[in-house]
Amino acid sequence: MLYQNLETNTLPDLWQLFLWLVTGVFVVATMVQIIYLWKIYGQFARLPGFPIQTGLPEQPPVPFLFKNENLPPVSVVICARNEAENLKKNLPKIFEQDYPNFEVLVVDDDSRDETSHILEGFLSKNENLRVFRLIGKLRAGKKDALTDGVSVARNEHIILTDADCQPATNQWLRQMAANLTAKPGTEILLGYGGYRRDDSVGFLNKWIRWETVTTALQYFSFSVIGRPFMGVGRNLAWKKSLFRAAGGFESHLHIPSGDDDLFVNASARPENTAICFSPETFTFSEGKKTWKTYFQQKRRHLGASWGYRWEHIFLLGIWSLSFTLHYMCMFLLLIFNGGMVLVFSLFFMRMIFVALVYVPVLRKFREEQLIPFIPIFDFFMAVFYLAFAPILLFFNNKSHSWT
Repeated sequence: MLYQNLETNTLPDLWQLFLWLVTGVFVVATMVQIIYLWKIYGQFARLPGFPIQTGLPEQPPVPFLFKNENLPPVSVVICARNEAENLKKNLPKIFEQDYPNFEVLVVDDDSRDETSHILEGFLSKNENLRVFRLIGKLRAGKKDALTDGVSVARNEHIILTDADCQPATNQWLRQMAANLTAKPGTEILLGYGGYRRDDSVGFLNKWIRWETVTTALQYFSFSVIGRPFMGVGRNLAWKKSLFRAAGGFESHLHIPSGDDDLFVNASARPENTAICFSPETFTFSEGKKTWKTYFQQKRRHLGASWGYRWEHIFLLGIWSLSFTLHYMCMFLLLIFNGGMVLVFSLFFMRMIFVALVYVPVLRKFREEQLIPFIPIFDFFMAVFYLAFAPILLFFNNKSHSWT
């Protein structure tokens, strides 16, 4: 009889303890999310739509540049491996840039398609094009190609993009160079590289654009609060002297990916980094057409994140963990009928902050079409953190498109 009474009394106590524990984790995770949304991401969301120095939100906007301004010569460096069709389509948009003095340096990374032939055709028509060809690959990835490209570039100011990228306007170079030189101490400029809308792909294309905006929101926001941690090679600029002083990619040559974000993570500081998010400076690429190729791309990207400084791994880890715990605990409490008023109150409170961040940010990046999908993609991002990211990180293999 005594045993039965202990068993009867203990089980409800344990169940109540479990519900209290889940409720406590839910409250803490939701509060952490709200703090991130308001204090970090919200600072970028509330900025006016002009370029700004990182860590210094009180700085005035850089004025629009006119054609007669004294701009430095720049080198546009593009690494290409088997990119014949993309070069044919996108290089003309580079040559159309309204800029007084620039070279376009294409590094042909041992291509096996018609890349060399396509480049020869461009060489005969464009005096500011130079081609550097690598024969044989020593390691996976494009770090060797990019290192050689930066080394042979003629100018101090390097602007990077990819062969599959196209500038949104002919003011891309002018605005990027202006912001790279606006403040004497600036050595790195972070731009936005988005993906084109493609309704034929449906949900996948919308998700890719949402995830790209989210990534940009993170690296722009962390830069604004003085903790820059990455950039994207589709639209990025730095000074050649910084690349040399930092030893290039030597510290992370063992990681095939991360030629852009790992170098920025190692070299970017509040005083030497600026961001530029004016629409004239956007670049756009074609998004992946299948989930398989998308996951392969994300596997490469996420694999490089382990090379970040521990400060950034911790801050980004807290964000993704609290994101996942918010939804996990919420569903557990809904299933077991635990504190419905509290659950719905905190859920809707957080969603208000999500909307306050994402509505202006989606408008900044000209992705207004995604505004109605905010609740859907917010939940899908939690699923991504919970299910896909661990798979991509811990079951990463060495296969990737740049081989």
